[in-house]
Amino acid sequence: MREPKRGKWRRANANTCPAKLDAEAPELIAKRQEHADAEAVTALAVTIAVIGIIVIAYVAGRWSNKGGLANSAGIVIAVATIAVFGLYVFFDRLPDFPPVRLLRHSIRGASKAFGWIADLYNGVDWTLVRLFAHAAGMEHHNTFVRYSVLILTELALCLLAWFLPPPLGLLPAALGFVLAFSISRLWAWVEDDRALAILTRFSVKAPIKVGFREDYRDETLLGFMFALVLIPIVFMQMHVGRVFGVPLFTNAPASGIGPWIGYLGFELAKALPIVDWADIYGLSEGADVMSPTRPIGMHTVFAARAVVDLVLVSALLQALTISARNRQQKTLYALKQITRLDEIIERRELKRILSRPEARWFADDVVDFRHYDRARLNELRNTSQSEELKHFVERILKESGETLDTAIEVLARLAANRAPPPQLVDGLAAVKREHADKTTPISPADLTEVMDNLRHVEGLKPFKESVIDFARTLTPIDELVDFLDLIMFGKGRDRFQYTRLYAARALRDISPKIGDATKLRELLDKLDAQQEETFGARAFVPNALRQALQARLHELLKG
Repeated sequence: MREPKRGKWRRANANTCPAKLDAEAPELIAKRQEHADAEAVTALAVTIAVIGIIVIAYVAGRWSNKGGLANSAGIVIAVATIAVFGLYVFFDRLPDFPPVRLLRHSIRGASKAFGWIADLYNGVDWTLVRLFAHAAGMEHHNTFVRYSVLILTELALCLLAWFLPPPLGLLPAALGFVLAFSISRLWAWVEDDRALAILTRFSVKAPIKVGFREDYRDETLLGFMFALVLIPIVFMQMHVGRVFGVPLFTNAPASGIGPWIGYLGFELAKALPIVDWADIYGLSEGADVMSPTRPIGMHTVFAARAVVDLVLVSALLQALTISARNRQQKTLYALKQITRLDEIIERRELKRILSRPEARWFADDVVDFRHYDRARLNELRNTSQSEELKHFVERILKESGETLDTAIEVLARLAANRAPPPQLVDGLAAVKREHADKTTPISPADLTEVMDNLRHVEGLKPFKESVIDFARTLTPIDELVDFLDLIMFGKGRDRFQYTRLYAARALRDISPKIGDATKLRELLDKLDAQQEETFGARAFVPNALRQALQARLHELLKG
């Protein structure tokens, strides 16, 4: 039987790390400032562009009834479009041009004044992903539940938007658009994290934002399907409710949603770039089709078509691009340029393989996991609930002549990699199973590395409490006392007070078993010196711990 490794509580070296950080600080600060300047300039440019589009739309709306555009206007538009392409062609070389360098230094100082714009955009993006996408049901792990919450929510908003008296229906319609766009932003974050994971070879130091536990492509497209339904409803609400003081359309129907959907379809035929046939062939609206009033109705239709072009079409193109990137990732793995796939592709390919008979697990038409990253295979074996997947991994490792990692080794690695809570819970369950059947007996010291790796990670209260509860069932008692001591006191203690309080309760409960008077005195000294720093204003738990330690010390000295 393999001997368990004794974990050690790894603290930062006070003599080397701070000096290294100090040496790197100026460079890091400069890089962060450069990134902040770039964000500020980009945000300012985007804001100016949006304002420019609004101004042009306003001018065009007022000019539209005064005749067509002259040929000179077409020349200006063509030259401007060509110039934009030229700007992108020479974009990488532009910073080296002397005028651009001078402009860049001039803008750098001014960019600080516009940093709030970038902060505002980032804050809105964070709110959409963290709050509204959550409200749309994206936090559910079960696919059926996630789809059900999204569909029922969007369907209810569509019904409210149609049946509420105009213009009150605009409120649920706006919320429906926000939810759909929030899911698309969550999807974009996930795809950014997937690309970053591949570029950094799944480094734990990569600035992952949300991870890639789920692929939200289908949810995004589903949300935008409801957005297409909401657009004609918004037209109706704004027209009937006279939001801008006048009707938005002529020849508008008195009731029924059919004509409004028909008008949206006609506009989509002109909005989608690949089927812009109406203007080319000179086809105009029929007698039963609405037409926007000038200029406010035109502005409304322009906004709707912009949403279709910039949001909905871009989502379809992004889906195609991601599909191509997924194929490329599998090709790179097949050519042995990378050793693992991201979790989304990994989960899909494993599902395909395990749906087959075992004799066809390594067929040519599926991903060959026999040269997959060994550490990742061990993680899959220890965190999966599927016995078939465990057998699949064990077969690969045994056929290659490699030993299986112990569950405690895998759990420590998961903790170091900041794995999601469900994986940590499954990893701890595997540790308990191996300890119970005596495959890999462990002691409290083996859990110290796990807690050390997670001491700065938030949102893990139930898991950390489970680790402490499990440690209480282990021996020897001296290692358990040291384990709890390290969680509560010193520079290496857990960052979160709830963890330290839970460890204090555990130490109080096991104090009658402590047989070392010196250790009891040491704990009492630490408690007296660091009580406020460790437990804040909480007095009941530390006082109860002090009484238990003093009682046990008195008992030992008396005996």
